[in-house]
Amino acid sequence: MPAPDFALKFGLVLKVFNLSRGRLAQAVGIDKSVVSRWASGVQTPTDHNLSLLTETVARHRPGFNRFDWDLDSAAFAARLGIAGDPPIPSVETSVLSLPDRPSIAVLPFSNLSGDPEQAYFADGVVEDIINALSRFKSLFVISRSSSFAYRGRMASIRQVGCELGVRYVLEGSMRRAGGQLRCTAQLVDAATGGHVWADRFDMPVEDLFEVQDRIAEAVVGVLDHAVQHAEIERVRRKRPEHMGAYDFYLRSLAQTDAFTVKSVDAMLQACRRAIALDPSFAPAYALAARTYIQRLVQGWLGDEKRAATEVLDLVEAGLGADRLDPLMLATAGHCFAWFEHDLAKGIAYIDEAIEITPNLVHALLPSGVVRVRAGQTRTAIEHLDRARRLSPHDSRNYAIYQALALAHHVDGDPATACAWARRAVQHNPNYLPGWGALASSAAAIGRLDEARDATRRVLALEPGFSIGRLLRRYPISAPEKLAPVFEAMRRAGLPD
Repeated sequence: MPAPDFALKFGLVLKVFNLSRGRLAQAVGIDKSVVSRWASGVQTPTDHNLSLLTETVARHRPGFNRFDWDLDSAAFAARLGIAGDPPIPSVETSVLSLPDRPSIAVLPFSNLSGDPEQAYFADGVVEDIINALSRFKSLFVISRSSSFAYRGRMASIRQVGCELGVRYVLEGSMRRAGGQLRCTAQLVDAATGGHVWADRFDMPVEDLFEVQDRIAEAVVGVLDHAVQHAEIERVRRKRPEHMGAYDFYLRSLAQTDAFTVKSVDAMLQACRRAIALDPSFAPAYALAARTYIQRLVQGWLGDEKRAATEVLDLVEAGLGADRLDPLMLATAGHCFAWFEHDLAKGIAYIDEAIEITPNLVHALLPSGVVRVRAGQTRTAIEHLDRARRLSPHDSRNYAIYQALALAHHVDGDPATACAWARRAVQHNPNYLPGWGALASSAAAIGRLDEARDATRRVLALEPGFSIGRLLRRYPISAPEKLAPVFEAMRRAGLPD
């Protein structure tokens, strides 16, 4: 593991060798956002990434090895050839251009309840506010995952605005005591730091959904005066009739990023309890269905026919509960594509979700993933790039990177595919499709050692993996376009 003062040492490396974060990211073969998190101290590298970084430093300072990272700061500076006390590196901020419409990020609300276990509830409130804002086509809304990357960070509103490329930031707090809630919210202009709008709400827990709508409506009214009341009414989502169901849904949502067998089991159990309490609450069906997608891509399904029946039953029930919920539509499309092997049907449902909510990353991502299998690589890449812009710091970017890798490989650019595949496995080394994409793309450009190493990782994650099983698992409507990918997998040593 890297030393606790890794960020300081990393800053010295950049300074001594006159490397920008972008140049170092390119040299190591990782995403610049990962390098930025190292430099700011938000994240330290995995063992795999530390090995890559050490190799890069050794090219500038021969003999440098992994044990040098454990030296104290003064000794480390001397190892790099710096005399005296090491300087403190400055923090570099990446700036994204502002979109051509009002743009906003909603930061995690502070949990003032005094009980850390209630944090999931505050997170769920923010999730609903983001979902409500995302439905307005006149707004550009950063996704939850990127907004939540600022939890616990000492970042100014101006810094958040620059790093996410938005003009406005919404922040607030939540206190839950028994059956009562107090919620505060304020909208800040990131460019000036000025407060645009603020309010406080005291209400019973049962009135939470009304307050969420009032916050969303107030923000929209401030940012886009042309939004009519009829549009506000149109984008209201059907609310659960039972607060207990909503509570279990939020508990499930809090497990989404863990991506382990245990977390997937916990998600599904919580969703089933939510559905039992309120069979009309569509998002609980969508989240439950997503657990089957996670199992599928990791090879955790077991009885695949039985699982397909279960997930398609969930999807049909969710659509029956709310046919216009965009998350339900996008998840349904993904499931119809994967479990019913009907790509055209899947794309139709996903497109309907994007029409309702153009800012929904959870619709743009499956659009890219499914469209690659349909041979629609240009549209797939466009939608995946939009998803990246909407969520530049998404905790699930590994899925976007892997989908981009496959899309570029199918589109005839395995070198770009290899770069994206590397980012995918560096972002999440437990994500099996990322290693599969790296094995095929590296083999396609002649990097056989890297390809065979990726093959070993695939088989470690799923010992029974085979190309034949992969072909049975996912549908293909343009086999001639994907044939080079599977041939490259064979060259990488993946079994037929």
